[in-house]
Amino acid sequence: MRRMNALELAHIDACQVDAKSHAGAQYFVTFIDDYIRKLWISILKTKDQMLFVFKELQVRAERESGQKLKAVRTDNGGEY
Repeated sequence: MRRMNALELAHIDACQVDAKSHAGAQYFVTFIDDYIRKLWISILKTKDQMLFVFKELQVRAERESGQKLKAVRTDNGGEY
């Protein structure tokens, strides 16, 4: 069931790509608001940056929407 307000639920996922970018990035994180369906994305060089980047994306989404994040859904992939 779709949520009724921004940031009631966010879907996050981290993915690894086969080849590194020119800057050395090999991962990316997506952060999707369930209500407004807005996507934030961040590129990472290493997997250990995941938590730091998630916190940055959370702050950015909260600032842009004016709401606080209430719940997060992941695929339990163990990235965090």
